[in-house]
Amino acid sequence: MEPNREQIRRRRAREHDALRDDLARLEAAAEQYRREGRWLLGPLRHQAETFRERLQEHMEWEDAQRPRREEEPARSGSEHRTQREQLDGVLEDLRSGARPPAIVAARLAALAGLLLRDFDEGERALDARGA
Repeated sequence: MEPNREQIRRRRAREHDALRDDLARLEAAAEQYRREGRWLLGPLRHQAETFRERLQEHMEWEDAQRPRREEEPARSGSEHRTQREQLDGVLEDLRSGARPPAIVAARLAALAGLLLRDFDEGERALDARGA
């Protein structure tokens, strides 16, 4: 049975809440990495990779719901692609260890802000449509 609009809205909100919590922990870890240095690179990288997997699963689910939500702008698919590419860039920085911790932390904070705004906008749009 296909989910109705309310089920989609609730699942989306629940997943966004979990991803917000993950982002808060990731930002805190990035800030600690910036302050304390490279010895925290491995744990931060692992945390970022885990977040990437969860975000990917969520985005795939959202993209699969799009045909049922025709009124939602088609730009979401391209936004997801851009967000994944930005996160992949941060992950590459973490894997290589080549960038200074302050740069990595700043890039992660900027990406977190972008994702949080996207979560909020998507939820407001669904709420406004009564979905």
